[in-house]
Amino acid sequence: MTSIRIMKFSTLTIPQQEVLEIVLAYSQVNGESPSLRDILKKSKTITSLRGVALQLNALEKAGYISRDSSAKSIEVNVTLVLGNDHLIEIPLFLGSVQAGMPTLFEEYTDSTITVKLSATKGLKNVFAFKVRGESMRDLNISEGDYAIVTESISPNNGDVVVALIEDGITLKTYRLIDGHAILFPANKEFKPIVEGFEIRGKLVNIIKPQMMEYFQKLKKLI
Repeated sequence: MTSIRIMKFSTLTIPQQEVLEIVLAYSQVNGESPSLRDILKKSKTITSLRGVALQLNALEKAGYISRDSSAKSIEVNVTLVLGNDHLIEIPLFLGSVQAGMPTLFEEYTDSTITVKLSATKGLKNVFAFKVRGESMRDLNISEGDYAIVTESISPNNGDVVVALIEDGITLKTYRLIDGHAILFPANKEFKPIVEGFEIRGKLVNIIKPQMMEYFQKLKKLI
């Protein structure tokens, strides 16, 4: 299939992204592409067959899919979806941590997740963990999100860091005030942490669960 134009996935509208994900998932499960009605049944944002057709037209114009005149003829240009941004496996941190450990990397389980290299901003020496709680809500970091972190014990003022505390690990904003390191939440319902923590890394990116599901779909197609 000949692509028309290279276009980053992040530039798609929410309905276009949803339709592309539905086509990818349906094709993987059923071994054939969905019809317009199949897509409409799965969609949470589109309310008519015309709406589905409009999104498919946009995806085809952008080169993400190709079609012929038959009812179930949608073919996804997986190479275009992936682009030059290949998928990588990174460790997923699941275990508990102990004070005094020299590195979180020693605490990994055998679990990994698949992400695009752009999700790690080109870094490969990173790990991920699932966010717990809502203390960073005002920075659009919510429970269930995946935090991509690189090891660092020397953060800059204002960095979002991963720190070891008594209850495990936490994300907070690191600030130096009068020479004293304080970890600040991004939610007024939580108090700053002024002592009893060890900086272990810096936040690279936050991956929402929906995007993580998309990465897993891509992995199955290659």
